[in-house]
Amino acid sequence: TWSLIHPTAPSLLTTANIDGSAGDDLIVNFPGQGVWAFKNNSIWALLHGFNADLIVAGDIDAPTGPDDLVIGFPGLGMYQYANSSTWTQVHTFNATRGAVGDLDGGGREDLILDFGTGIGVFSLVNGITWSQIHGLPSEGLAVGDFNGNGRDDVAIDLGSAAGGLWMRSD
Repeated sequence: TWSLIHPTAPSLLTTANIDGSAGDDLIVNFPGQGVWAFKNNSIWALLHGFNADLIVAGDIDAPTGPDDLVIGFPGLGMYQYANSSTWTQVHTFNATRGAVGDLDGGGREDLILDFGTGIGVFSLVNGITWSQIHGLPSEGLAVGDFNGNGRDDVAIDLGSAAGGLWMRSD
């Protein structure tokens, strides 16, 4: 059964379990209204009043616990909303794409962000150090354990002009 949960169309949406409850929460950006969470399939909660241009979800700050959000606010950089309470800037640049995955097999999800032309794709492994993983911007970005070794790999679509689809496996 379909049901209307909000009359405004969002510009971004993703899912995350930001409060540690049994179900996932719907995270959306409503243009002109900021970033909101539809928690526990019942209530809307304002997370931030600024509009977002990118939302990435995953448990970035620890191997267990609620999901964190990494949100790009145009012109302000990338911010992490951790444990459903704390905002911290993770980068001063805005990213065009993002994903999370356990790149080092340590049990903690790492952040992968594409900062676009002239900068490229970077990873923040275990929340410690930014490392460039590709110098070109992507047209698509996906993370998963493609080779089955217990560590996530990164797939980057560089487009037909820049050389096709590439995968980085460690």
